[in-house]
Amino acid sequence: MCSHGTRRIVSDTRTMRHEIQSLKGDLSGHLRIGAIPTTLPFAPSLTVPFHECFPKVRLTVLSTTSVDILTSLENLEVDVGMSYIDECPEHQCAKSEPALANAISASGIRTGAARL
Repeated sequence: MCSHGTRRIVSDTRTMRHEIQSLKGDLSGHLRIGAIPTTLPFAPSLTVPFHECFPKVRLTVLSTTSVDILTSLENLEVDVGMSYIDECPEHQCAKSEPALANAISASGIRTGAARL
């Protein structure tokens, strides 16, 4: 198992690579989304417009539990989580990733109250 610092370095490196690609206007890669079953009906409203804007990005939506989403985010096994959490320890709460937020903004997807 990786230490928190090592996971952070891997995540930062991945983010920088995506930011460089997005600056070139050619976003590509694999976006892994963990979703609790009750959010699955909403996944196409996010993934379809995103994929239309960024056809070179491969999307995978995985149905799982809220706890597994947090663990998968921490272990860099998913990039985005669609869930709800009543209480979240500060170190586990999702934060904004600039490359993803910029790509979602560019795709025209309305995030509403979603926390990225």
